[in-house]
Amino acid sequence: MDKEGEINMPIVVEKARVNVWNIVGFATGMAVSAFGWGMTYASMTYADAKNAEQIENVKSDISDLKSFSALVTQRQYNISSLTSSVSENKKAIEEANRRVDRVVESFSSKLDTIVDKVNVISTNVEVLKNSRVPERRASVENGRYANANSTN
Repeated sequence: MDKEGEINMPIVVEKARVNVWNIVGFATGMAVSAFGWGMTYASMTYADAKNAEQIENVKSDISDLKSFSALVTQRQYNISSLTSSVSENKKAIEEANRRVDRVVESFSSKLDTIVDKVNVISTNVEVLKNSRVPERRASVENGRYANANSTN
């Protein structure tokens, strides 16, 4: 032991001999590593180009969707206005139906009145038919009325 507790260990480095096969192996290893790194770089470049193309496709799809969103907003407005128009039309139809019902009820009551009056007239005609007719009318039935009419 030397000063202050150091352990003295001799390190011996052996010098290797360099021959042609060592150089060829080292060069081959470097070439294979370079080829591998080149393939990796080419693969990454290709993937990057593919990703850039996909990003452009997505951007164009997004711009298409944005243009369609304006159409969707317009269609929603059209549908809501159409819905309100339909509800207004339903109310108008209900009101028209009420008016038609009132007219039908009015005609119904007037028809009932007309039927009653026609029944009264037919009753009066029956009464006249069954009653005794004066002579003057009997003479009309015997043809005197027809002769008087032919002279006109």
